[in-house]
Amino acid sequence: MIDPKLLETYADIAITLGVNLRPGQCLLINTAVGTYEFARLLADRAYHLGARFVRINVIDNHLVRSRLLHGNPEDLDWLPNYLLAESYEYLANDWARIRIDSTEEMEVLKDVESSALARVQTAQRSLLRRQQEALMSNKHPWLVM
Repeated sequence: MIDPKLLETYADIAITLGVNLRPGQCLLINTAVGTYEFARLLADRAYHLGARFVRINVIDNHLVRSRLLHGNPEDLDWLPNYLLAESYEYLANDWARIRIDSTEEMEVLKDVESSALARVQTAQRSLLRRQQEALMSNKHPWLVM
């Protein structure tokens, strides 16, 4: 078991140095199910360090797998409009972002058709292209851990 104080220090470093969160700034944390507890710790530390609002977005590969295996193939290119609206919110109000990268749940997708997964990922990249361009040009703070 990892020392809770060590995890707290790690979270503080991610927030203060990794994304350089400013007092009053909002933070988006993207995480897998298996790293949700650490995302909660990041959120707690972000509020402790002055965050205005923290949102945790859970990426659930089991749900992605279900969509790919049992969903209508014609719907794989479709995404709800609220994802684009969220993206504009994050950009317009300079949200900091942390993505907790986890390979633990990637095994869940190993037996799905790669072309179906590619369609979903292409649709998502297309919808969120503006957001990705802003992040890659370092217009907004981001960190992958």
